[in-house]
Amino acid sequence: MSADHVRGDSRAEPDGGAGLFAPDSLMWQLFGEQVLTLFAGGRALLLQVAHPLVAAGVEQHSNYRQDPWGRLVRTLDILLSIVFGDLPTARATAQRLERRHHPVHGIDPRGRPYRALDPELMLWVHATLIDTSRVTYERYVRPLSPGERTRFHQESIVLGEAFGIPRELHPPTVRAFDAYMQRVLDEELERTDTLLGVARTVFSPPLPEVLDRLVPAPVWKLALLPVAETLRIATVGNSPRQLRELLGMSLRGHEQLALRAQQQLARRVVPRMPAAVRLSPYARAARRRCTAGGDRPRPVLAA
Repeated sequence: MSADHVRGDSRAEPDGGAGLFAPDSLMWQLFGEQVLTLFAGGRALLLQVAHPLVAAGVEQHSNYRQDPWGRLVRTLDILLSIVFGDLPTARATAQRLERRHHPVHGIDPRGRPYRALDPELMLWVHATLIDTSRVTYERYVRPLSPGERTRFHQESIVLGEAFGIPRELHPPTVRAFDAYMQRVLDEELERTDTLLGVARTVFSPPLPEVLDRLVPAPVWKLALLPVAETLRIATVGNSPRQLRELLGMSLRGHEQLALRAQQQLARRVVPRMPAAVRLSPYARAARRRCTAGGDRPRPVLAA
């Protein structure tokens, strides 16, 4: 399946519940894991907003201060709807994303113009999701073989095309992708007030309004402290050095031990979990759809 099916350029629709990716694809395998949603979100969000032009768009065109997790939730919903949805769902989601981004443009505090539909900016946001998913999966589930890394990269290009990123803009190989990530990390990221504000939200999330009304805040903060601390250690410890330096954050010795312990525990436990617990709702719904439609595994990147 090519991304042209999602962009609306195909002359024929596949039968059944087929989507952009097959049940045996690495896209389904990685993005279907609940553990990625748990441990990867903060890293991906902070990497995105560490780019100053992305930060400017977030600051000027969103209500992230009132709805701090909204951007991440919307991004994940769009991503997972395209990865796991049937073709009509994937197409509608891609079109919705384009409409939402069309009016997002402006000038950042240093006078640099930006627009959300700039393919270079879209590539960076896409790359943060791909890099974060691969890093998190390998640290919390299992390592990928070199061949699997190559397959996942090729599938990620198809996903990027569905988002509207031209194929020729994507790094063509895993090595080229890693070099691209390194270059942007070294040369383009900046410490901005928006980045620091998003970081404060990631590491000290506000209580849901309903809980804030029912239970005194100090009680809930105390109850949630172990969870918040686990996620803070994961986000900081799994982030690249350049991002940690921008945030002025690092892990102390006992926190590094805690990070290794949570990763080792996850690698032992996650593969043994039943699908009802292990897989995300998007993945479970997609598998039910394919089973009901008699969809069989097919080549992931079929023409």
